[in-house]
Amino acid sequence: MSKTLTSPPTMDTDSTSVDNEVVQEADSTADSKIDLSDNTPEIPDNQFSDIESMELLLPDWPMVDELRDEALQNLMTYQDSMKRNYDKKLLARAFKPGNWVLRTRQRSNEEPISGKLGENWEGPFIIERLASKCSYFLKNLTDDVLTKPWNASHLHLFNK
Repeated sequence: MSKTLTSPPTMDTDSTSVDNEVVQEADSTADSKIDLSDNTPEIPDNQFSDIESMELLLPDWPMVDELRDEALQNLMTYQDSMKRNYDKKLLARAFKPGNWVLRTRQRSNEEPISGKLGENWEGPFIIERLASKCSYFLKNLTDDVLTKPWNASHLHLFNK
């Protein structure tokens, strides 16, 4: 069994370029027949300078304002209902000095082996005093006061 090598078919580039020229000529003649200036109204440059002429061009201009106002009203209603639902689920956490609390474990304080199944809370700590609205200074069980206040959202009441 002998193999015969055949060369790939060659393309005559001269005939291809001639075909392309014919297509381009046909397209250019079709484009020249369509005159777009007949279909578009002529608008003088100074016509957009005042609002009255814009109202002539846009007959539904007052309707656009009404739709915009209605959309704004719907947006405000939606945002208000979302806020009410969120606030309903939000628990206000208020602690008094002397309460025992746990605080969330921070990534910087974790040991390298704790991983995903590590503890989520540290503590217990004792509330020392109120720092500002919803933030408290904590002290550990050895009576060392922590330097930075902690927000109430990161604290959880510890049940002895």
